[in-house]
Amino acid sequence: MSCSGRLPLLEEAITRYSILPSLRAFVPRALAMPYEDALAAMANILLDTLIQLKDWLRIMHAEVQRSPEKLLGVYHTFLDELFEVIASYFRELQQRGSIGSFDPELGARVFHAMFYCFFNIEEVLLRKQYRPTDREKAVREFVRMFVHGTGGIGRTDYARAS
Repeated sequence: MSCSGRLPLLEEAITRYSILPSLRAFVPRALAMPYEDALAAMANILLDTLIQLKDWLRIMHAEVQRSPEKLLGVYHTFLDELFEVIASYFRELQQRGSIGSFDPELGARVFHAMFYCFFNIEEVLLRKQYRPTDREKAVREFVRMFVHGTGGIGRTDYARAS
């Protein structure tokens, strides 16, 4: 298939199977939830979608490598929209004074990267067949580290994920 044929296919796949509508719909509910619970739920929406689209993602990554000049624009436009939805959640919480000050766009990229990497290692690189990771525990621990950082030596004001 030519690049001109792949581009509409990629755009259709991103539109039809996009996480964006469910994530956008979740943000108002997330704003009413405790921060860590909302982030864990958001991570699970992301992971469930990635797992559902695993085969399509493999194809898309291969196609982007073959025809980067046209496909990267579509791919990065989608990522920008995804990061903006997550960043809008952080921005709203910052405006309410519920969370600290950080760059919401970079926070969104870090949050996405943690769970995309987890998905990639477990599902694409098949670590789950070698040494499976308890997803619920991993999500809670990643969220805890995202919220509290890892430099709190001696801190006892938060509980480890169990």
